Amino acid sequence: MSARFAQNSGGDIRLHKQPVKVLDLQSMLLRRPPKKKSGWALYNPSLLAMKWAGQDVYLVTYRAGTWQLCDWDHRSSPVSALPDVDGKKQATSKVMATIVRRDWSQLVPLHELVGQRRGDHSCTHSTGMRRVGIDDGRLFMLRGRPWVLIAGVAPEGQDYPCQHRQYICALDLPENTEGKVTCTRKLLLTFEYADRLSERMLAQDRPGNVHQKNWMPFVVDDVLYLIFTIEPLRVMRVDMESGKCSEVSHVRTPVLHSLHDPQREEFRGHGGPALLQLPAARGGELLGLGRVTAGNLLYNHFFFTLRAPGHGSKGFTISQASRLFCIASSAPVHSGLCEVIQFVGGIHLDEEGDRLLLSYGASECEPKVAKMHLRDVFDMLRPAGESS
Repeated sequence: MSARFAQNSGGDIRLHKQPVKVLDLQSMLLRRPPKKKSGWALYNPSLLAMKWAGQDVYLVTYRAGTWQLCDWDHRSSPVSALPDVDGKKQATSKVMATIVRRDWSQLVPLHELVGQRRGDHSCTHSTGMRRVGIDDGRLFMLRGRPWVLIAGVAPEGQDYPCQHRQYICALDLPENTEGKVTCTRKLLLTFEYADRLSERMLAQDRPGNVHQKNWMPFVVDDVLYLIFTIEPLRVMRVDMESGKCSEVSHVRTPVLHSLHDPQREEFRGHGGPALLQLPAARGGELLGLGRVTAGNLLYNHFFFTLRAPGHGSKGFTISQASRLFCIASSAPVHSGLCEVIQFVGGIHLDEEGDRLLLSYGASECEPKVAKMHLRDVFDMLRPAGESS
């Protein structure tokens, strides 16, 4: 990867008035990049710790895409490297799955998630290329069963614009290493406010779709919730029969005010992985990881803790937030820098409860996993201010 493809700036946004912190973490490459420019790349991994066939394992999903920036020269358009399908450049994506031991050795070989029906989603992008398929998966556990939140590139039957729609899939795991992970029920999620926002943006010729993807799942008392936006904090409760999402919290968080422009309904704080339940010794709240973008390529992250209703509050609130950070590149030529595009798809606390695993995609090319001491996460967290 080119040295041009690195950064250590957070653009014009600062949290707690601090610049972006480059975290030099121990990281490992999970899959090697494709050898061909036009090949499929695996990135943006999500992981879920669980028991399978009597073993402690990770269920892992990846986004596989022909849209990949492994050899992008940063001068020409990445669209030019896409394969031609029926006379148009086409970016195709799908969700892949595998089951590995805790040492990352393979049990169930990597395969396409069965039942995702990626061909149901296709659209004409504003650049003129075709987009087909399913984007990033976020794994979570609900009532003892694994689920995945996925994003179709467009609603079924809608050709323009490319406005994502979110779905959840209940997952069946294979009985042995020769089987495959299967989506047994693909349920469309709907949120009235998001749909109104889509219609308004389309009428204004602003075909943005960030508000229809990157929702963050978490579970409290066997109920599935989703964070629609981090700032303002909009939390939705999911009806598991209809897929309808109902707003249960809508508050502002002082330290995050710079992430939202209310005049244009622009959201610069985007969702990351499923939230992680912290142990009681660490306060028992939920740990989340948000993403901040500046343009299309500059990604940084921040941790936050989510407090459930109670403690004097009727709804969910953000109690703490960290400064912005990025994960240092493991490439020697990028010493002290981070890949421009980093997307964290999973966080997991190890068995001892003192190390955090972060699975992430780098430069829409490489899937990685990094380790971080939980105490270092809490050292970064600061009070978020009284929500309103």
